[in-house]
Amino acid sequence: MASNAAGDVISNNIITDNVFGMSIASDGSTQATISGNLFDTNTRAGSASGNGIYTDFTVSNVKVDGNHFTGNTEGSVSFFGSSANPQSNVTIVNNVMVDDGPISLQQISGVTIDHNEIPTAEAWDLDRGWVSSVTITNNLLNDNGGAGIKFANSDGLLTRRIR
Repeated sequence: MASNAAGDVISNNIITDNVFGMSIASDGSTQATISGNLFDTNTRAGSASGNGIYTDFTVSNVKVDGNHFTGNTEGSVSFFGSSANPQSNVTIVNNVMVDDGPISLQQISGVTIDHNEIPTAEAWDLDRGWVSSVTITNNLLNDNGGAGIKFANSDGLLTRRIR
């Protein structure tokens, strides 16, 4: 994806057998949408291997909607912001993540995670560290190898299993 994906729509693709499925960067001027795609076993050797969607770039105003993720061992949707690359206003809705890695968020604000199905993940379902203004509602999180939701912060680690 381009270094500024504002307004781009990535839909109805099969994205399989890559190092990672895709990356995104967006200034947020217009919503970027990733929808209706299959992210399948993107685990070839390389940097960020094992992720369906991975970004450590500046990102804002992105919607990840109605995708299917399977076999991505490190993460289904991974947004890793930093002070140099801030991330905000991301919506992750209506996705199915089966036998896949978690949703991982770090140094990001304004995130909505709603109406996703996340059964049989390798470790945990949602990994949330150093984030703010996150809303997690109406998701099915079950039969996973670790916590349903994992919250990490400077004071330690809190885990909670949600069924």
